[in-house]
Amino acid sequence: MSILWLYKMIILILLHTLCEGLELFIVPHSHCDPGWLETFESYYQTKVKSILNNVVTLLEEDENRKFVWSETSYLKMWMDDQHANITNKFRELVKKGQIEFVGGGYVQGDEANPDFDMVIRQIETGHQYLYKEFAVDRVRTGWQIDIFGHSALTPGIFSRFGYEYLVINRINEAFRSQLRGSGDMEFIWKGVNFGSNEALFTHVLYDYYYPPAFLQTNSAEACFLNAKPTQDDIKACAERLYNTCLEWSGGYKTDKLMMIYGGDFFFNYFPEAKLIFERLEQVMDWMKYSGLYPDFDVKFATTTEYFDAVRKSNAKFPIYKSDFFPYQSYRFGSRPAFWTGFYTTRPALKQLINKTHRLVRAAEIAKALIQGETYIAYNASLALHHDAITGTSKPWVAKDYKWRLKYDSDDAYRAINEAMQSAFTKKKASFALTLPYKVLVLYNSINWDKTDIIIIESDTQFIELKNWKGENIESQYIANEEKNNYSVYIKLTLPSMSFVTIFVTEHSNSCSLCSQPFALRENSTIIFDNHHSIEFDSNGFVQSIQTLHKKYEFIQEFWLYYADRAGAYIFEPGNPGNKIPDLVFHSLKIWKGSVAMVAEVKWKRTIEKRDIHDTYYQKLILFGEKSFIWKYGIYASGNQEILMRIKSKDIGVGDWFYTSNSGDLRKRKCYDSKEFTDRSTPKNLKTLNPDEKGENMYPIPGGFAINMGAESFKMFPQFSLGVGMVYQKSIEILMHRHLYLDDNFGLGEGVDDKTYIDYHFLVELSPLSQTEFKKSSLNAKTEIYQLWIQDLESLEIVSDMKNAFNFNKDWEYISKYEFGFNDPYIYLSSAVIKEGQLLFRLWNLKNSYQGLSLENFNIGRRRLLDGYCKDFIPATWRENGKVIDFNNKKNTGLLLDKDIWDADMLKGDQILRPYELATLPVSRVKSYFGFFVSDSNKQSFLENSATLADVNSKDRAWKGYDYFSLIIIFTIIGGVGIALYMKFKTKTDKDKDYSS
Repeated sequence: MSILWLYKMIILILLHTLCEGLELFIVPHSHCDPGWLETFESYYQTKVKSILNNVVTLLEEDENRKFVWSETSYLKMWMDDQHANITNKFRELVKKGQIEFVGGGYVQGDEANPDFDMVIRQIETGHQYLYKEFAVDRVRTGWQIDIFGHSALTPGIFSRFGYEYLVINRINEAFRSQLRGSGDMEFIWKGVNFGSNEALFTHVLYDYYYPPAFLQTNSAEACFLNAKPTQDDIKACAERLYNTCLEWSGGYKTDKLMMIYGGDFFFNYFPEAKLIFERLEQVMDWMKYSGLYPDFDVKFATTTEYFDAVRKSNAKFPIYKSDFFPYQSYRFGSRPAFWTGFYTTRPALKQLINKTHRLVRAAEIAKALIQGETYIAYNASLALHHDAITGTSKPWVAKDYKWRLKYDSDDAYRAINEAMQSAFTKKKASFALTLPYKVLVLYNSINWDKTDIIIIESDTQFIELKNWKGENIESQYIANEEKNNYSVYIKLTLPSMSFVTIFVTEHSNSCSLCSQPFALRENSTIIFDNHHSIEFDSNGFVQSIQTLHKKYEFIQEFWLYYADRAGAYIFEPGNPGNKIPDLVFHSLKIWKGSVAMVAEVKWKRTIEKRDIHDTYYQKLILFGEKSFIWKYGIYASGNQEILMRIKSKDIGVGDWFYTSNSGDLRKRKCYDSKEFTDRSTPKNLKTLNPDEKGENMYPIPGGFAINMGAESFKMFPQFSLGVGMVYQKSIEILMHRHLYLDDNFGLGEGVDDKTYIDYHFLVELSPLSQTEFKKSSLNAKTEIYQLWIQDLESLEIVSDMKNAFNFNKDWEYISKYEFGFNDPYIYLSSAVIKEGQLLFRLWNLKNSYQGLSLENFNIGRRRLLDGYCKDFIPATWRENGKVIDFNNKKNTGLLLDKDIWDADMLKGDQILRPYELATLPVSRVKSYFGFFVSDSNKQSFLENSATLADVNSKDRAWKGYDYFSLIIIFTIIGGVGIALYMKFKTKTDKDKDYSS
């Protein structure tokens, strides 16, 4: 007997003693990607349909069998496809608790690229279906087991949906090892504060979402490969299961363990699926009846059965306050691989998904508030799947997503058109128009007044514009040589949540009210307005930005890495990179006008040319506001990663770089496996460790900020990209990727994407405020929609001026329509109708209480975000006082500042807590005869506009009643009353006895 053998036996005995009463919950599942190597439809037909059919059959055989299902998108497709006999069996299994819904969103969504609005819509779409089909008003367990890193948005949003538990998997592998060793694989996760700083009890899978290899049927280690396993086979399998549980138990605080049993498209083949359940049952029975494991219990279970058991243990758990970006795994043995490339992979697809979601939001609000109807866009939610928006699917799958998004975009425009048609009642204009004219309807879907530059593409420069009041609009134009047309610039402040009309008359020659040309400033290198002055160097790059407070020096460069080791998921160039060598300066043009000041720079690539054109450009637009517009146009080719670098000696020290997940700002620190060194000079490049590239890159769905001292440099994108710290005082934005190689994480090929991309950023240099940062981020993403009228009777719309119709008669409709409320710091995320109830989802942007009173609305009490459950009280967990931090990357991903709440309570029908995100039921205030119209709205009626459309079409007859109308009605009623009284009095007088 060796000393080593004796030592192992002592360890096992100690583990057994510590884990006395160990209970294992085996949770069967199947991870079904809604598109990846095959399309959504193809996976359903070849795999998912049979998986769900098999589950119904196998669970009906034994009521002790359990199963959890996540992807509602596939469930909806399957329920629509099956005979009622099968779907009724499925419903019964749900009712009995054998099938449990986890996650419950339409897909298992990516957490890096979507903003909070998109995340909520995707989850809400799934929940809406589960409520409709199964009367499930709350899903208890979040299920994010294949997401490439986890956002601090997740616990904040999921807890507001009423989730109690969360299962995650892909975290930094070094961090996973740390948590295993400290027994902290379960913790209380406190992420973005959406009003109550809710925490979510989080379980990290010990290894992966597959079972251990010895329990898999297709593994060489499988312990029940035999068709008829012997008793020794079963005994050996039981022993391995028990020893695995002893090992796992060191990672968790209680004597309860969860092992999820499944994998990608598991239970697809019925004989194998049946074998899995039967063999596991044989192992369970052996462990139960053999007498060898008296203190060990194992059973099939759902996730809530496991988590409820953990809660009853009264154990105390640590707290985690950061996020889990970037996700790091290993490849080629032990080499770290940072999953940061997918933050930018296929940027055109990311751009389309974001644009579609913003358009869907605009349609949701218009349909709910104007027509009282719910609008749902399933494909937009489908595209948030963690292999869709990430760009990590096969090319034909990405094309399928684009086709589906095109359908949703067209349908959302149709929905907005329908709402606009309902809103635009007949009312002859009180002002004269120059005939013929075209009608442009501008739609501002955000609930505060929005000042913006509107650019109209026109075939002629001689156009005259009038606003909704008949007033002339100042406009200026720039000729587009490539397109052979003109860009006409106007600056407007659009009312909150409104449709407004712009009347456009095209002239054959110049006129006094026509657009005027911008003045081209020859040899100038500076643009300016009353807030900024921006100077360019001789190659057209920005070299300084001056605000009212200070002049900041910048070095702007387009940078290139050859993608020697990168793939769709991974950003790992394996080389130090350099400025793009074949990028040659072409031109810098600066135009000055009273509407705006515009600078456009063009460069040509002389080697890596593209089929269509070989030009990079940037365009900066200053228009007299605290923000300015910064646009880029680029492409990638030749196995290159294309980035924009920004350096400045004015960047602060310490915590200087912050990224936004769209809910809050998070501190980011620059880390390397070696001591940090300045890599700005060639002599220091020898210290570069190419394997660590990508470690300091993060997603920016809400933008990023750089501390410049008293002010911060902030960029707000229209869609998320990857942004990283290269070295001190330098950042780089990963803008495009063309990749020859696969990174060995499943896709099986590189990314052949040469799409030309137009980027649009809103930029600010001002003091840093969480509140103002959030508002600017929302402004950057919320587009002013241009709806051109094609037909004066039907009010059908087209997308551009060229196809709009010229009208030769007077405008016969209202010219402005406002249908919501105006609050500059309470954001209306969505408005929907559910079960006949109008629901507002509102976000308090301020770090203070805000009183909420909506004119003409009664406000009900809070609900969960999806609007269903009203009385949910979140559970509390016992904390042990420990705060977890990742040893390898300390103090990164934390909230930028502490929550210091102004506790002064304000008056209002509802009080929104600081930063609160809440769903509130609202209803119209009615009088006996119809809707009250407030004094503030009477002027709108007099100005040919309608306000606050009726929720239900049956109420539209009462729309527009003002106090004068009510006076007339009451006068008529009073007159009828007097007449009846006089008639009665006359009759009684005749009947009197006068004999006395």
